[in-house]
Amino acid sequence: MTFGGTRMANRVFWGNSIGVAPYMHYRLTSIANGTGGQTLIGYNTSDCDGSFTPTDDQNTHTCFPQYIKPQIAAAGWTWFQKYTVHSVTDQDLTGGSPDEVTTYAY
Repeated sequence: MTFGGTRMANRVFWGNSIGVAPYMHYRLTSIANGTGGQTLIGYNTSDCDGSFTPTDDQNTHTCFPQYIKPQIAAAGWTWFQKYTVHSVTDQDLTGGSPDEVTTYAY
């Protein structure tokens, strides 16, 4: 099996101006099963960016607050992205079968 991923920023608020890194982490985006099949995973885009003002008790966004202590910044609460799966597509790369697509709504 071979796994593929895409780097996505975990932090909502990051950059040189506030002295913190984006915390880039891989999300699983493809799996080749070794027998001629492949699975592709699609993610929804986050509605959280550096321009919104979050509220903890009425959070309807795809992000969440967490208390952290970064290496180069003061400890405190910050917001992290929540990447939800939009679709999973199973592909037959050798037999010619049609793609099997499963979609998700939250």
